[in-house]
Amino acid sequence: MDQVPQVSQEPQTPQVSGTVVAASPAARRWALSAVAVGVFCVQLDSFSLNLARSRIGRDLYATEDALEWVISAYLPSTGTLMLGAGRLGHPFGRRRLLVAGLVLFGAASLVCALAPPLPVLVGARVAQGGGATLLMPVGLSLLTNVYPSPLRGRATG
Repeated sequence: MDQVPQVSQEPQTPQVSGTVVAASPAARRWALSAVAVGVFCVQLDSFSLNLARSRIGRDLYATEDALEWVISAYLPSTGTLMLGAGRLGHPFGRRRLLVAGLVLFGAASLVCALAPPLPVLVGARVAQGGGATLLMPVGLSLLTNVYPSPLRGRATG
């Protein structure tokens, strides 16, 4: 008689860039917290900018047409870099790119807050888009790899 091979019922340990991640509950909570903070900051930035638009125009003596660049500069950098950023998570490490995205987004936000002329603000918005681009796909990928299959839906919402 042919024997049926035994399938191991042990949970598989997730892989991140070739290294094993300790997917303990504490590690999963930290990963979820980091991704949640990043996504919250990106969304808050998008919503609050529209509310502050008129004040930015008054403070920087910008026309309505010039203010469109403040909003529009963010979108092309985010859209064009998204696919590449998701791919970079594998060779460079998801955690490392998530931290880099948070740092880039935070530094660009600081430059936005302190930007005296409008072109500096527009350039900082492009950099913010780059940081957000690292946060979104890499964060989702990190959560997918840290959480086991039964809990993944709860983590990714």
